[in-house]
Amino acid sequence: MKIECPKCFKENNLNLEAKVTCGHCKEEISGYTYRKPLVSAATALFVGAGGFYAADKFFEERRYPITEEYAIVEACVSSDRKPLSVPKYLKKRLVCVCALDKTQDDYSAGSFLDDRKGFLAAFERNAMECK
Repeated sequence: MKIECPKCFKENNLNLEAKVTCGHCKEEISGYTYRKPLVSAATALFVGAGGFYAADKFFEERRYPITEEYAIVEACVSSDRKPLSVPKYLKKRLVCVCALDKTQDDYSAGSFLDDRKGFLAAFERNAMECK
């Protein structure tokens, strides 16, 4: 069996009396060279973190400032101007958040301020779909 040294990376021939077989298919696995993986766990973590950062930036650009999001949802929830029971309030809040999420697909963080009428029409349409 050939095994590569993890320190000096040189192959070593080992003569093992026992035959080593795969635990799954039962084939003999002696006579092969075993090496370290090309991508280390640290490299995989680094690449994964870079992908997460890029995805995070993509979703962050789509979001409105938190104060604007809060104001939009609050105005939506309190639009009835009458007291709501807790279950109705929670349901309405979910509808408002759903409508905001869908509307953000059409109106970016900067453009919703430029076209408030269009934003409100899209928001109302999305709220009806979310009910």
